[in-house]
Amino acid sequence: MKKLIAPAIDPAEVFDTCIDSVDDPGLVEKLNAARRLIIDLFLGYTEKAQNGELYTLPFCTRARPEQLIVADLSKKELVSLYSNQLLQKGKAARKYYDRLIVSAPLGKCPLCGFGQATTLDHFLSKSRYPTFSVLPNNLIPACTDCNKSKGASVVTEGSQQPHLYFEDSKFETDPWVFAELIETTPPSIRYYVSPPVNWPPSLKLRAENHFKDLDLARRFGIEAAAELSGMVEILDDIGALEDRKSHLERFATVERRNRTNTWKAPMYEALAESAWFQQGGYKDFIQSPLIA
Repeated sequence: MKKLIAPAIDPAEVFDTCIDSVDDPGLVEKLNAARRLIIDLFLGYTEKAQNGELYTLPFCTRARPEQLIVADLSKKELVSLYSNQLLQKGKAARKYYDRLIVSAPLGKCPLCGFGQATTLDHFLSKSRYPTFSVLPNNLIPACTDCNKSKGASVVTEGSQQPHLYFEDSKFETDPWVFAELIETTPPSIRYYVSPPVNWPPSLKLRAENHFKDLDLARRFGIEAAAELSGMVEILDDIGALEDRKSHLERFATVERRNRTNTWKAPMYEALAESAWFQQGGYKDFIQSPLIA
């Protein structure tokens, strides 16, 4: 998981660029008439995001594309700014979509840390919060799996997830994802969450929701399985027990320092703590290790 710098993109510029490419004169008139109100709502979004209060924003009902959302604009018309303008190649607004995608560090999904960032996730879903369909601060580069896992639910105080543009830096710098090696044949890796005791309850809740809602225990386990299955020859080549332990500890330290809460650091810490694994448990692979 990686915090991101909020996009240096003027939301009014994005909105106006979308309007300029709309072919329907009637829709253009409605969009321009509601422009000031929508820009104010964009600013209100950012203020609430900074205060961790996005769950207080009003939401619309599921389906019903013709329901009016802002002034005379329907849900369908607001969402169309994203699907017909921002998302469409060849449209003037597509440049903002591309800028947001490439803002993902090394092209990796900042939500899980290992998938490729090929889509934009609406932090507040466009089906429930259509007003913010093209708001840059509501669009986060993500992999397809994370985007689908997030779904389109209403955000409540109890279901909040971390907003990577506005989240507390502790979410990225403090260790809160850990793993346990289960001594089975083949070995099993179990990932779990344990936020620091000095974190505020709201931050703990967001971290726990993030881990659960994105199915990270299972998905991290898949990444760990591939890593472990390729480790046998390396540990055999290292030879001495103390050197194996040192190797695993070195990897754990580097990963915690540079990628604090992705899947590698917890796994290497768990392996470095297991004398059973270092003494030969790493050889107990039939195919890939189980995922606990």
